[in-house]
Amino acid sequence: MAIGDEYHVGHVRASNQQRYLMEFIGQTDQQALGILGLQLLRLATEHAFSETSSIERTRIPPPLLECIVETLKPIVSMFGASPPPEAGPSSKSPPASKGGSKTRKSSKPTSSTRTASSQSPPSVRSPLHDTVSVSSTPSPASSIPDNGRSPMVRIVERNSNTYDARSIVGWHPSMKNGDHVSLTRKIGAGLVADAYRGEYNGRPIVAKIVSNHQEEKREALCHEAEIYMPLQAEWGRAVPSFMGLFEGQKKSLLLLSYEGQPIPDMKSHWHDIGSLLRRIHLSIEHNDVAERNILQNADGRLCLIGFHAATRHAGHPCTGRCKELRLHLLRSKEDSPDHVAVDDWAIDLGANWNDAIAA
Repeated sequence: MAIGDEYHVGHVRASNQQRYLMEFIGQTDQQALGILGLQLLRLATEHAFSETSSIERTRIPPPLLECIVETLKPIVSMFGASPPPEAGPSSKSPPASKGGSKTRKSSKPTSSTRTASSQSPPSVRSPLHDTVSVSSTPSPASSIPDNGRSPMVRIVERNSNTYDARSIVGWHPSMKNGDHVSLTRKIGAGLVADAYRGEYNGRPIVAKIVSNHQEEKREALCHEAEIYMPLQAEWGRAVPSFMGLFEGQKKSLLLLSYEGQPIPDMKSHWHDIGSLLRRIHLSIEHNDVAERNILQNADGRLCLIGFHAATRHAGHPCTGRCKELRLHLLRSKEDSPDHVAVDDWAIDLGANWNDAIAA
């Protein structure tokens, strides 16, 4: 496939997304399915409903168009136009006229596309410190378009300084315009972001905060936010609940539910960690499994965090042959006490032990 062949690139991406969607059916709830549908809908919009020639349009497989337009679009409309992972603009309908709202710069804009891109910062900017409060006040001057559901948040610092920010990647179903989030203290500084403890409607949360001028860190934070979207079925279980990624003038904030403290070591949790990996490997490969990224709450439940280095799964359900799972099985076999039935966990994966650790 030639690198410059835009159609073939788009066609391959559409095919991959369609396969990815079909593998998720039966494994996620309807809202997660709607998020995945947005990805296919965007591809269809770019190639079928943009101002392309009828010849190019006929090159799109009719079954794919029918699946996207007739089936997925109604599902997407139920949940709004929150941008899915790896999706730039999300379209609500085919363009009916030349008029359209202002959009962020994207690789292939259309006249009716409203964009909530994580690639360019908004025009209204101000600072952030330890404590923030979130409320909604739409701002016509903001460069982040209002899709009717994406909340505007007002960041209120402890010293009473304020600034506005909008949700740019998803938001938790419980979040409403006018809600408040209070960040109380800094609890750590990671490779990508500073972490703050806080509360949202009486619920403990964590905010990961980066400066917008640190482009690489900001892109990593946006990537992490996008990774949480297809994991929605595991929010509050294998991974924290994702509250949303918000962007202000100078700071971006990724809000997550608080899920406890990092475990001191992995050796006593091999089986539980393996179960966590299996659950996220339905779509995601973590790539940074370490004590600092495995939390344990007061009930003893484990939770994975730190998805800034995560990658999309190769498009197939895990059967134990993925590199990350094989390495975990091998390490657990070497380090676990005799009473830990590691082989039983390998069987749970649907994989023979020898196959699981085979190169």
